[in-house]
Amino acid sequence: MKIILVGCGFLGNAAADLFLKRGHRVHAICKTPAEAAVLCEEKRARENFSVEAWDVVDSSQNNNASLRSGICRAPGETPNATRETLALPVRAVGTRTGSTGVPPVVAGVSPDTRAEGEASKQAPEQREANFILTPAPDTLVFCASTRGGDAAAYRALYRDAFERLIGVFRPRQTVFVGSTSVYGQKDGEWVDETSETAPAAETARVLLEAEALATTVLRLAGLYGRDARENFEDERFFSGTTGNAENTGNSGAVENPSIPNTPSTSSLTERWRNRIHRDDAARAIVHAVENDLRGIYNVCDGAPMLLEVPCSKRGDSNKRVSNAKLRATGWKLMNYQNPCIPLKNSLS
Repeated sequence: MKIILVGCGFLGNAAADLFLKRGHRVHAICKTPAEAAVLCEEKRARENFSVEAWDVVDSSQNNNASLRSGICRAPGETPNATRETLALPVRAVGTRTGSTGVPPVVAGVSPDTRAEGEASKQAPEQREANFILTPAPDTLVFCASTRGGDAAAYRALYRDAFERLIGVFRPRQTVFVGSTSVYGQKDGEWVDETSETAPAAETARVLLEAEALATTVLRLAGLYGRDARENFEDERFFSGTTGNAENTGNSGAVENPSIPNTPSTSSLTERWRNRIHRDDAARAIVHAVENDLRGIYNVCDGAPMLLEVPCSKRGDSNKRVSNAKLRATGWKLMNYQNPCIPLKNSLS
């Protein structure tokens, strides 16, 4: 399977490693040449991997390949390829002019001659372009991050850039990695994929606009994984409370169905926090792609933590997020632990 992976940071890089380990071909798109160079070095020995530096928010880079960097090719694409630098010419990158829906065209290669069997007859840069464009990618996974920003920044990346990339690559499946922030519930109730999405924050409303473009939406809770304490150092746990949940071994923590869906007794400064280990989130992405899941799925550990936090830090929402729908497809948690205990990175 050929995967276009937009955003290869903390989460995307873990997903890329899993895709590669499972035999898929991955073309990663990251924002800067420096980030691309780091990925080239990290994945020097990995087959079926290439990376491109492309600021997808800059729409001019869709229509002018000269504004984009070269590509670090996958090792198997050319016998004598080196991966020390981003050495390929930018003309190897397919682009689209305007929004006409015309398939991307590689310089010197017509759409009719992009068959995989023709790769050996083409120049190295053309073979590299075929790695990306021929045939059309099976899946576009969009897990880029604004790294903060206001609603305008969210709209430029999550909605506008995502929509342009769908037009450029025309994949069979589009996976948007979103957020449980789209649930605006305030009374500590359980929410699932059928619950109302009426968030107060404009940034969360932009995420809903982006979701409408995707075939598959993964709504992620807060990520952790380098150290279980890293996201909790400024917050106090209430007697180790983990909501209405129980630990069930390898299948992970799941909400207890015997607990009624009633409002919690949280005060203004108490909030339920929903979270997911980075490696489990990466597995959810791969699971969604390999099983061709369609629709909306919550990605969380099902064991929300009751915390005392400043109201200004957590905003107005206060809910407990269910992962039952995703678990019903066969996805299982592998890294759930109480966050008071440091975790090791166990991606495998």
